[in-house]
Amino acid sequence: TDVVRKWQPTDPYSPNGYVVAFETLAKRDKNVAINNKVIKKFRPFSLLQREISFKIYTTKKTNVKYCNDDGVTLLSELVMKLPENENLEDVIIVFTLVFGGVEIIATA
Repeated sequence: TDVVRKWQPTDPYSPNGYVVAFETLAKRDKNVAINNKVIKKFRPFSLLQREISFKIYTTKKTNVKYCNDDGVTLLSELVMKLPENENLEDVIIVFTLVFGGVEIIATA
């Protein structure tokens, strides 16, 4: 999936100091048991953010850094509304991928 993080010296230039990076949730050729869960916690980027999206990407490559790298393809996107809140520390979104026999279920 993609995640927004602070810019690092090895990243391409970013005028706002943040980059959208590739976050690995599961690796190719690694056995995953049926009903195995991958759980990640996320926070909104700002208090003004009213929705969050989880974009699921696939790639055959093993060392991807960014979602626009060659060989990275968007598989699906999950979008959810966020409640109004006065404190970013109060909002934690738990994103869960459950691997089934022939399906992947994503919840947040």
